[in-house]
Amino acid sequence: MKVIYLVNLQDPKYGFCKDLESSLKKKHQVEVINDRDFKIEEFVDKCNKADLLLYHQGGIWMTNEMDYTMSLERLKQMLQMVKCKKVCWFVEKGWFLNNETLEQTIPLNDLTFLNDETWFRRHKFDKEKVFPLHTACRERVKGEYNEKYKCDIAFYGQVLAYRQPFIDYLKDKYGRKFKVWNFLFGKDLADLIASAKIIFSPIQPNDEFYWDNRIYEVLNQGGVLIYPKLYGLEEEGFEAGKHYLGYKDIKLAVDMMDEYLKDDKKLKEISQQGQKFVKKFTYDARLSEIFKRL
Repeated sequence: MKVIYLVNLQDPKYGFCKDLESSLKKKHQVEVINDRDFKIEEFVDKCNKADLLLYHQGGIWMTNEMDYTMSLERLKQMLQMVKCKKVCWFVEKGWFLNNETLEQTIPLNDLTFLNDETWFRRHKFDKEKVFPLHTACRERVKGEYNEKYKCDIAFYGQVLAYRQPFIDYLKDKYGRKFKVWNFLFGKDLADLIASAKIIFSPIQPNDEFYWDNRIYEVLNQGGVLIYPKLYGLEEEGFEAGKHYLGYKDIKLAVDMMDEYLKDDKKLKEISQQGQKFVKKFTYDARLSEIFKRL
């Protein structure tokens, strides 16, 4: 099958796309088109000579309202002109402008797959065209201990408004033993996971079936992750207390971290169990879910 993959492989935020590209190339002829730099006419022509278009964001710009509106209209026009099968795997959370994007593009796709299963469960659409599909493990990067990242508890990612109270609470509780990094990817992230005893992730508001790829990243690298305990994760087979540390309340999370930080044997055990379990979530397997629906 000839596949056009519309994606920006240079954006470290979407580093998993390189793994997805590698998985695609195992069985298909793949041409990658940078969603930040392409001509519409050439893009449509290539798609109409291919069997499948796969995309995530579709080249939408979120810099300001005008850029967003213009780029969304461009994507809609392109999808209307493309004659091959059109598949979107939307990996972001379906809120704010992303909600608008999904509502306007789902009718134009042959299939849409959503990492945000909460959005999937709350909206009405053609159930033969839209399916939940979570992300997976990237190729493992060798992480090494780095004094810069040494700490008992670490958080990496953007400190959004809803996350701030959690960050402030842990800073007050642990002081310098708790460290925060804005964006880390690749080797830097692997080194953090190898150097911090526990990686912390705040509770997502009003969600039980959406999780980012953090749980796959950290566990695959052998890290111990304290993560919101979600119904969706249980359905996926994750066991809190075995594969990761699950919590519903920040004070209980602190009690749990205090307990595990005193016991290196427990930390090692949960690290090994989580790493072994999460390896089955591969991009080869996720792609097979997409192609069996085509």
